[in-house]
Amino acid sequence: MKPLLSIVIALGGAGLIYAGFHAIDPGAQSQTGVGSQAREIISQWYWVKGYDSWMKKDERSLMDHYRLALALNPNNLGYWRLAAQTLAYDCAAWKIASLPANGPTERAIRAEYGKRALQFYETSRPWFEDNPDWWLGAGFLAERTLQDRALALSYFKTALETSDQAYLAGRLMVRLLIEEKRHREAYYFLKEWYPRLPENCPEARKPALLEWMRRLEDYLEITETEPLQQP
Repeated sequence: MKPLLSIVIALGGAGLIYAGFHAIDPGAQSQTGVGSQAREIISQWYWVKGYDSWMKKDERSLMDHYRLALALNPNNLGYWRLAAQTLAYDCAAWKIASLPANGPTERAIRAEYGKRALQFYETSRPWFEDNPDWWLGAGFLAERTLQDRALALSYFKTALETSDQAYLAGRLMVRLLIEEKRHREAYYFLKEWYPRLPENCPEARKPALLEWMRRLEDYLEITETEPLQQP
């Protein structure tokens, strides 16, 4: 692997580095002139090199390595997700640890890095428009780093619209609606979604969803004969 890597870097390194520091174009990845297998190898190399930067808590170098790795292999959703999470959590923690006494608050720093992480992750959307896992990842970032439940709900909803098997997205939608005290919306959603789920499918968790509906019926004082009021 190392001889191949050194040859490819010698032949195309300059062009690859240029690609990594500029906006990634879904239609431009073939312009490097390097075969897909070689691109993947070099992408892995840059990704591993990023670990050295992570150990040194060097945010700029770390993100440069991540951008290079993703410019070469933009179809790797795992890389995109981990890079965004590292930016949101690890890089934010490094920044907070270096704050002066009269500097920005921890909350402000986490909000800033959460926004940057989601913006970074959003640049990968063109490769994963039809992938519910991408929308789930975006929803997690929106909820956990930005504390933006409305935005998270929109991402989870799109995940469910993208695939009938995005069962986790549906459950997350119900949880968020309940936490937002939008109980009737949660119940209406469950009432409409539940019949469309497959029977005897562990991933769908129909028994748990049925229990949620029963609890919501008790909370909302809905009887079986009472017509459901759509919110």
